[in-house]
Amino acid sequence: MSNPLLELISRGANVRNIMKSLQCISLLVLCISSPSCGAADSGPNGQSLEPKASQSSSSKVSANASASHDPKITPLPEATMCSKPDKVVFSCSLDKTKKVVSVCMADRAGQKRFYYSFGYPPVPELTYPASGDENEVLHRSHLSYAGATGGTAYSFTKDGYKYITYLISGTSFDTGGVLVQRSGDTRALSDLRCSKGSITESDDDTVFNASTKLDRDEDIDSHGLPSVN
Repeated sequence: MSNPLLELISRGANVRNIMKSLQCISLLVLCISSPSCGAADSGPNGQSLEPKASQSSSSKVSANASASHDPKITPLPEATMCSKPDKVVFSCSLDKTKKVVSVCMADRAGQKRFYYSFGYPPVPELTYPASGDENEVLHRSHLSYAGATGGTAYSFTKDGYKYITYLISGTSFDTGGVLVQRSGDTRALSDLRCSKGSITESDDDTVFNASTKLDRDEDIDSHGLPSVN
């Protein structure tokens, strides 16, 4: 019986072409012996059956993470809880919760209103005072320290707790956050610090001048910021 391979060689066939032919034959034998041969390429109607679930799942995960405000995601420094077109007095994202705290100024027909807003932008969890409530106001106090260091604190009391949003600036540093204090206590329960590099403070003279007209917090004026338990 004649050998086809020897016949091809004797007829001067190129060795490289012979090797390619042998490789194709081997692949064809393997494919025929596999029941899943061609399944990933096409379906009954010639449609591609290549799985696309991984791409779709990835898109859904990204969308869900954004929609649920994943705490692992730190908001950009410019992200604030202030409603448009209200002006930012002070704002930062908090280091542990990754939520944003902002003190804002609304100006409606010359009537300036300052408010505190906390949560994941743009949906607030707590806003004080509530819009239109003239009986609730923020207090403002100046913070003094040794050297070229000073700051500002905005405070209010709600449901038995006092919230103090503060900013302290010195030579080559800024720090801030929110202190939560039980009414009547001399110390704070917690200090939620601003994330590094996330602090935004207004340099608008109109905002500053209006803020100095807020009522002062006598306790902070007398004792400064409370220490944390």
